Amino acid sequence: MLTDLLPAGVHLPLEPFRQPHEDAGIAALVDGVQKKTGKDALGLGYGGFRPGPSWQMKRGMLTPRATTHWEELTRVRA
Repeated sequence: MLTDLLPAGVHLPLEPFRQPHEDAGIAALVDGVQKKTGKDALGLGYGGFRPGPSWQMKRGMLTPRATTHWEELTRVRA
């Protein structure tokens, strides 16, 4: 399937620092909601802010991080 075909010699400008969401007006929308409901009602990235669980993981069964921490590399002697 071919998409975005252009005539020969036509090149679209590369805009590596322009994000698609900047043209969507999200900042104005967030500002409007915050003016109506208060600053703490809405924000970018607020979806994951909630209290943690009331339980704790048992650390005794934690697997070693042998691929990410030098101190926990497996040692083999021959």
